[in-house]
Amino acid sequence: SSGINAEYGGNNRALTRKTMVNAIYFTTQFLEEPSNRTVSAGSLVITLTCTPPTSYPPAEVSWLKDGDPLTDENTLITPTGSLILHHLTTSNEGKFTCQARNDLLGVKALSRVAVLVITEPAIETPRNLPTTLWNDRNVYLTEGDTVTITCGVYGEEQPTITWYKGINQKITDSPASFPRFTISDDEYTLTIERVTMSDTATYLCIAENSVGSDEVPVSTPIWVVSSLQFT
Repeated sequence: SSGINAEYGGNNRALTRKTMVNAIYFTTQFLEEPSNRTVSAGSLVITLTCTPPTSYPPAEVSWLKDGDPLTDENTLITPTGSLILHHLTTSNEGKFTCQARNDLLGVKALSRVAVLVITEPAIETPRNLPTTLWNDRNVYLTEGDTVTITCGVYGEEQPTITWYKGINQKITDSPASFPRFTISDDEYTLTIERVTMSDTATYLCIAENSVGSDEVPVSTPIWVVSSLQFT
């Protein structure tokens, strides 16, 4: 930008005004460009990074998928230009390009193409477990009951399963902290004996194996009510 001073005379006095003039410009080099990604179907969120070229006024950013304007509903463009995709499915696969443009100059630039590949998860959550308590199914118990929760996942390679009470209380490897809780040898089931109201929580199992290092959270909300309510 540059400053321009102008003097105006009249009635034996001079007025000075400073006017700021901003140069309009657009460079073509992206500061950050997206990279190829491979993720599993069901992944909660990924980000394709894009920081547009230096520009005045600031460049407007949009995204292309397979050469056409992006229309996927489960996407969001951040204020800095990156693309966030959430709850991914195979329909999100494609070739993504970040596009920056300066409409005042009528110019635009395209980033390199980033290929997004969506693979089927190595660990799956089947829907045909009729006697199993799992996957956001609320369970209501009375104090003193016993409940067994099954982690409804499987994989070609048996996954390692970690159990949690809530988000941050790890049951696996903490038997002393959960004396009434038993995890089966194959880690697929969690049994809670003589439940109390303090056991009310959402229980999560996270399964992971080396085939793609997939993590699949499965949750079961458990509600324990006082037995006095039923006397």
